[in-house]
Amino acid sequence: MGGVWSAALEGLGSLFAGWFGGNPAMGDNPTMNDIDEHLRREREAAERLASENARRAEEAERDRQAAEERARQSQEDARRREEEARNARESAEKAERDRQAADDHARRFQEEAHHQAEEARKARERAETADQEKRQAEEDTRRFQEEAERQKEQAQKARDDLRRGAHPDIWPTLEQFESTKRRYGYTSSMVHIAVAGISGCGKSSLVNSFRGLSSKSPEAAQTGIVETTTEVSSYADHDPSKPIIWFDVPGAGTLNISDWDYFNAQGLFIFDAIVVVLADRFCATDIAILKACKKYCIPAYIVRSKSDRYIEDMMKDEASDEEDEADGDEDEYHEDHAGRLERVRQDYAEKTRRNVKRNLKQAGLPDQEVFLVSKTALLSIVGKRKQKPGAIVLDEEKLLKVMVGDGIKRRFKPTPALSSVLNRLGLGRMV
Repeated sequence: MGGVWSAALEGLGSLFAGWFGGNPAMGDNPTMNDIDEHLRREREAAERLASENARRAEEAERDRQAAEERARQSQEDARRREEEARNARESAEKAERDRQAADDHARRFQEEAHHQAEEARKARERAETADQEKRQAEEDTRRFQEEAERQKEQAQKARDDLRRGAHPDIWPTLEQFESTKRRYGYTSSMVHIAVAGISGCGKSSLVNSFRGLSSKSPEAAQTGIVETTTEVSSYADHDPSKPIIWFDVPGAGTLNISDWDYFNAQGLFIFDAIVVVLADRFCATDIAILKACKKYCIPAYIVRSKSDRYIEDMMKDEASDEEDEADGDEDEYHEDHAGRLERVRQDYAEKTRRNVKRNLKQAGLPDQEVFLVSKTALLSIVGKRKQKPGAIVLDEEKLLKVMVGDGIKRRFKPTPALSSVLNRLGLGRMV
């Protein structure tokens, strides 16, 4: 910059020297001297300016270099901070991985501890179960041994009783009790009522009437003049709302079974109620059944079947020639017939109940009610049909109410006496 100003000033001096005809180097021209002085000062000023500019340029260069250094330093600091941040992130990630690994280890340790605790609990339970089973097996063994001993004693007593002519007191074993229930399809939600008695007393007809069925119904029990039942048969009540199953038991006298063994041989000890059907007289089987019912606390109902026929026969026996030759007063005849029917019915009932009471007393049994029944009237009551004109209605409705009510109470609300019998049979847990 200074060299350019010097060359310009020298050129300007030569120009002025040519104009004014002088020699600039001689110094004899004041104007030229002033110009030279001025040019010298300008040149010095230019040199100072150039020097100042150079200095400033150097300072600017230094500032630029310093700025670049600071920028580099900043970049280095930023890179270092980024490196530190990356290291910090990596450290944090490693710490998180370590924490997760520690958590997994702790979880696995807890799971293993829980598993070991569960295995220990199961082992204790197995040990307790084994101990209980051992105790139960010992108890069962003891009970079976006692039962075997009891049966042995009973068998010996039975043999001794037979030698003396006495009937043995035999109780069924637990196995016999359970097998009889299975054989008869015993179910805890139903009331089981057996109808028993000697051959030909009308048991099957009575079962049909209890179910509201005539003997001609396809679902009816088979009936006949001779005994038609050879094994215990079960019949659900025809009304599905009634939880009752009726059992028709073969009549005594048709089987090679002693009177005193009839009850146990037929498995009557499992029933909730037993209907003892009488024919025209009491027999040893009837007494044996009633005694066994008392022994097992089973409600027993003495039923005189075919009562309408007996009453009709008595009416015929009392028919007189005067009645045969009625004078045609039909109203008076019917009134006489109705009165005579009531008298004969009462006479029949009194004689029957007196006969039953005498037989019960001779057998050492307490007196109990006798139900006089006509299957025709019973069928109409159960089937909710209107009775036929002149039908003989006796104790049918009363029998149904008492028998079914007692059966349900016994089945679902055992009494202390029944509980005692079940305990003796080894069935106390059923109560």
